[in-house]
Amino acid sequence: MPFTYPCKLDPREHCDVCQWSRQCDSIRREDDNLSLVAGISGLQIDELRQREIVTTAGLGAEPVPLQWRPRRGAVASYERVREQARVQVEDRTALSPVYETLEPEPDLGLAALPEPSAGDVFLDFEGDPFVGPGGLEYLFGHVAANGAGQPEYTGNWALSRDEEKMAFERLVDWLTKRWGSYPDMHVYHFAPYEPSAMKRLMGRYATREDEVDRMLRAGLFVDLYRVVRGGLRAGVESYSIKELERFFGFDREVPLSDANRALYAVNAPLELGDASSIRDEDRAVVESYNRDDCISTYHLRDWLEGVRRELIDAGAAIPRPLPGNGDASEALTERQLNIRALAERIACDVPLSVEERTGDQHARWLLANMLDWHRREEKAVWWEYFRLSDCSAEDLLEDRHALAHIEFVGVVGGTARSPVHRYRFPVQETDLRGGERLHMPGGVAIGGLESLDAQELTVDIKKRVDAAYTSRGRIRAWSG
Repeated sequence: MPFTYPCKLDPREHCDVCQWSRQCDSIRREDDNLSLVAGISGLQIDELRQREIVTTAGLGAEPVPLQWRPRRGAVASYERVREQARVQVEDRTALSPVYETLEPEPDLGLAALPEPSAGDVFLDFEGDPFVGPGGLEYLFGHVAANGAGQPEYTGNWALSRDEEKMAFERLVDWLTKRWGSYPDMHVYHFAPYEPSAMKRLMGRYATREDEVDRMLRAGLFVDLYRVVRGGLRAGVESYSIKELERFFGFDREVPLSDANRALYAVNAPLELGDASSIRDEDRAVVESYNRDDCISTYHLRDWLEGVRRELIDAGAAIPRPLPGNGDASEALTERQLNIRALAERIACDVPLSVEERTGDQHARWLLANMLDWHRREEKAVWWEYFRLSDCSAEDLLEDRHALAHIEFVGVVGGTARSPVHRYRFPVQETDLRGGERLHMPGGVAIGGLESLDAQELTVDIKKRVDAAYTSRGRIRAWSG
């Protein structure tokens, strides 16, 4: 069967399992396809092709500031991918990996790195989203300094719902105890998967809720992916930790091809409900792969600290984030303690796996979890609020819950104490429609969204009294 050229068909999720993926990738590289640019979107690729910019090298050679305005999206986003393409092209012929630092912003990029602590933990989970309803986190791995100050790996396996709950509780209890011994410690991870999984498990099993909440409020978790994306521009085609490892000289013990085969050999039996058929040798390879991820995260943090130190030595001002203690604004009231005790009595003998429950047991499980449902739902709203608070303007530009690069136009109504201000924004996808409460960087509330005109690209915001005469420049805002 003859191979068909991929034409303008850019990489898809299906490429991971397609038998022709290597051929397509080879052709894209031969043609220096725009899809090789890290972080570029399909919308941007289409816009650039319409302007006869069809290669990574061609994009990297475009003059900046851009001499044209895109039909969709902000100019700043196109200038960002242009700079990314330039660095990637430079990296192709350089003798050492090429990267450059970005202008520091408060609490973003390198300014999001806390002071290193002897108690720091480096976390990585392995999970399969297709195991039963809601997936399964089957390996909880972490690296922390031992008594001799050397990084030591621990991996806890969980091949059933009962084991997943126990492994989650064991991890949270260990982190809580370690936090008590090292109040300045942080938990480092790469990309948001691990904190998201902990929130999901906390809700699934209604356990360790207050401990996880306190960690989240205190800013205990540090996402090194966001540090890299906000602080550096590197000559990589993807900002995965595997791509970044050549910058800090990390060599994995397990080849990625072997790891992928072993991951499949573990995932397939779990999805089929046959965990007993998983071979010990496959588990050993997956555990070694997980150890590599944890130790790689450890070395990435140290490398980023070195980059930060070089900038400070050169005269840059990069403050550390303010520490938090995680104290809740609401105490664990007697009512909540009673709810927890009642829920435990109602569901005390209910199996964790849905498939093992009788109809009566499942009904009691639903009842027990309904008792504190509203409080748990409010937590999700606040988690989203804090997530958006930590985003850069470029991140918000691609987030449907926000508007980025909005620019003050004028006053279009309201009162002297609470005016309605109109802002103009570049083309971007958004779910905002009206009635949402809006916030600015730092979590500052500015008012409510009165109306949004998708044709004229304007948004009207009814300002709060304390924000009536602020935010008249170029800002970003999100709902919350």
